[in-house]
Amino acid sequence: MGRWRLYAVCLALLVAAWAPTCYSKRHLRLDSPLAAFTSKTSYGCPKHKVFNDPWVADNVAFTYAVVIKDGLGGQVTRMMGVYALAEAMGVRYVHSPLSCIGHIGGQPHWRNQSCDGIDPADAAKMQRLSSFLSLANTTAADTSSWTQELFTKGSWLMLANVTETALRLQRPTVVRIEWVHNFLSDCPDLFFHVPAWRPSNPQPQPVDTKGSSWLLDGSGSKRIVVHMRRGDVTSLTTKRALPTSFYLNVVKQVIQVCDFLGLDYTVEWFTEAGSTAADHEDLLRVRREIPNLTVLLNSDILWNWHQMASADVFVMSKSAYSMVPAVVNPNALIIRAPPATICKVSCQPSSWLLTEDFEGNLSQEALYYVRRRLSGGAAAAAQEQAAMRTVLQQ
Repeated sequence: MGRWRLYAVCLALLVAAWAPTCYSKRHLRLDSPLAAFTSKTSYGCPKHKVFNDPWVADNVAFTYAVVIKDGLGGQVTRMMGVYALAEAMGVRYVHSPLSCIGHIGGQPHWRNQSCDGIDPADAAKMQRLSSFLSLANTTAADTSSWTQELFTKGSWLMLANVTETALRLQRPTVVRIEWVHNFLSDCPDLFFHVPAWRPSNPQPQPVDTKGSSWLLDGSGSKRIVVHMRRGDVTSLTTKRALPTSFYLNVVKQVIQVCDFLGLDYTVEWFTEAGSTAADHEDLLRVRREIPNLTVLLNSDILWNWHQMASADVFVMSKSAYSMVPAVVNPNALIIRAPPATICKVSCQPSSWLLTEDFEGNLSQEALYYVRRRLSGGAAAAAQEQAAMRTVLQQ
């Protein structure tokens, strides 16, 4: 029995040593009465009554936990998810700047590293990106002395538990959250809790937003913008790639609607230059088949985001890099492929349009929706259906 007592003591010490570093591990098996959530937010997220306490609103804050240092799109999407989660729960947000970004300088990922020793030009690029990408703190308090709790992969129950503990002990707490896909899976409209990322109701006819660099402002011309992910995808068999035919088919169907409505349009195609004969042929095919086209290869990643975030129609790739401009352009017509598996960082909000398959086919109902969005919804439903049926038969 003495030996078993010693083992028990050692185990308790190990648990005590580990517990302060990762709150989510400590509570994975916790059976808590807080599991009975009493309400939902205005956009369908579970919300426990503990978040309605006035003390919680001022003394609990969420921040993005910069742990896995992968690509720019993935990190910024998670950061935005944490910001939206703080808005949904009615707590404060504290900004944590990005320190190391993957997919720069030919390095696909830097995971759990400090990025020391990289090329000076790449280091300068990361510094520039980090300085541009900042979400405002929503608390004026100095949170440096607050208790820190880490969620690598959290849940609504874990958030309620840590908040209830902070309230009960009257202990101001910063909750560091890394992955947000569990929250987005349960609440795809999570981003709508941020007013600037919320579509108008009803959604207006897409228009070029302020700050556009185009000379066509006010002309009624529609900007169709495409992000075709290729740079870090080495084979079309990878789960992160979509075939070129997906983008071609989506854009052709949108162009067909524009032609029927008599709308002028331009197409901007953002991608990376490939190194194989197949990559070269893909771009030649795009140039042959898409009218009013501008192809932009390897252009500045922040400028790309600006152009995508001011599009009238945005065709996404299977990439978190597409997710960021799609979220901050809520009144655009956003079109993306259906998720192949459970989403990780990019569950789609309810206002986005999904294709039928990975070849980019849109259903007849989806085409009706595209026409309503691009025409301003002025046509009667019967006329719209008859007209679109004629177009589909051509």
